[in-house]
Amino acid sequence: MKETNMDILINEYYNLEQTLELEQSIISKKQSHNGYSVEREYINSKEYHDKFEKLAVNKDVQQSIYIQTGRLLEHVDGHGEEKMVAIDARTGKFIVDNFAREGRIESTSFTNDEYLLIQKSKNSVVLIHNHSENGRPSAQDLLTYLNDLHIRLSIIACHDGTLYEIRDVKNIFKEVYEDTLERTKKDVSNLKEAKRIAMTKIYIYNDKLPEKQKLFDVRRL
Repeated sequence: MKETNMDILINEYYNLEQTLELEQSIISKKQSHNGYSVEREYINSKEYHDKFEKLAVNKDVQQSIYIQTGRLLEHVDGHGEEKMVAIDARTGKFIVDNFAREGRIESTSFTNDEYLLIQKSKNSVVLIHNHSENGRPSAQDLLTYLNDLHIRLSIIACHDGTLYEIRDVKNIFKEVYEDTLERTKKDVSNLKEAKRIAMTKIYIYNDKLPEKQKLFDVRRL
């Protein structure tokens, strides 16, 4: 069907609107900078925006994830605490976040009331949370994805601009992790360090497995 003048005008308007959205900074400039500050120039770039187009969801949801990730990183810029937001995995509609409460370093969660909003959602959800120290998804991140059937995708936004996407976690991961952690704890007394080493071992092991046998599917975008 031949395009009408109105069709052409609408397409031009839509393309201009998208261009303007990309030109807008999602992270504002701050007067101070510290070890937890986000890489503002990179996160405001088109290259960073285009990473979200690799996500296995429709374009509306991709754009919503991008916007909510920017909102999250703006909130935590310069702080070590982790925060989290959930959106509808089919429509991209915002569901809930935990920004109003004081956060913790290296962990985050929803209250029962916040989680109830996720349970009420008719569709699966996308979880987005930050890693202020720029690490890969933790064992707890993978276990949360495994144990919660509401989650379709889990996105980890690092302050340095790295993005991780958790797509799949096999049931056997829990058993492998618990066994590896127990063996690691025999040589490492510090629990935090033991968890880090155990997951490093599992990442190395998982990378060597054939695709169909992998314990989890974590992608760096």
